Amino acid sequence: MKKTPVIISYLLPRLRDILFGTVFATVVFIGPGLFNRDGDLGWHVAIGNFIIDARTIPLTDIFSHTMNGVRFVPHEWLAEVAFAFAYRLMGLSGDVLLTALLASITIVLVYEELVKRGAFRFVALFVTLWVSFVAAVHLLARPHMFTLLFVVIWTYWLEGVYKGEEKKIWRFPLLMLIWANTHGAFFAGFVIWGTYLADWILSYWQGRGTKEMGRQLAFIGLFSFVVTFINPSGIYLWETTVGFVGNSYLTSNILEYLSPNFHNKGMWSFMFMVAFALFALAQERRLQIREALLLAGWAAMSLYSVRNMPLFAVITAPIYGALIQAWA
Repeated sequence: MKKTPVIISYLLPRLRDILFGTVFATVVFIGPGLFNRDGDLGWHVAIGNFIIDARTIPLTDIFSHTMNGVRFVPHEWLAEVAFAFAYRLMGLSGDVLLTALLASITIVLVYEELVKRGAFRFVALFVTLWVSFVAAVHLLARPHMFTLLFVVIWTYWLEGVYKGEEKKIWRFPLLMLIWANTHGAFFAGFVIWGTYLADWILSYWQGRGTKEMGRQLAFIGLFSFVVTFINPSGIYLWETTVGFVGNSYLTSNILEYLSPNFHNKGMWSFMFMVAFALFALAQERRLQIREALLLAGWAAMSLYSVRNMPLFAVITAPIYGALIQAWA
């Protein structure tokens, strides 16, 4: 069989390129829906524009008449600056393109991780598309799209460190520094880190874990926690983030914080994902402690709140890939 010239092979699109282009084009096509289902973008762009024009980050409320002068915690200021720049360049189309770029990169990283962990490409593609349908439930032009990307990078880096494949642990505090200034859900990174720590503690107690791994996880957790205080509001960032999640009035009346309604067909992809996890218990492959904790923990959080469903999907994608691969 005639071999394809090297230059042509580089020019031909690979599966991940087609996947990137498909997700990007899909998000652009449904662009108006990114705004029609949510009105937060205007608020984020307004704050971003103020930061760009005034060259300062507001620490008191300057946008509300009744709350004027009250402490304001800009916990998403980096993302707001990004959306404001995109808006200045191309209007709302710029914010659609930014959202499409974030979604495409996230999905491609999921696919690449599945392939890296040994999944057949058709298995990796199937799981990635499944993840895309679940994540689409909360696809909006908002700062949480950065968290979706950062969760993927953080989780897959942690898995690499835990398996001894990745040694550049200094990258975790750097990522967390950016994350803590981009979106308030940065604490999800510490929830995931706690899962790996629990796995290591059990392994060490059973005589399988190493002290070196414990030191690496401690370094990641400690220094990542320290850098979260490097933000315009300092300790108040944690107060705002944890306080919002703990506010029962807000979480009981904001739609995205409510439990999924499975009478809505848009939730079925997630429902089938949970059902498949239960069905997969019948196969011989046993889950690792961290896998079981990630699967059960994020499934529970997603059943409690719709906004956790995309995080559940991207975090557990490699686990589903391994389960399906066992049959494939």
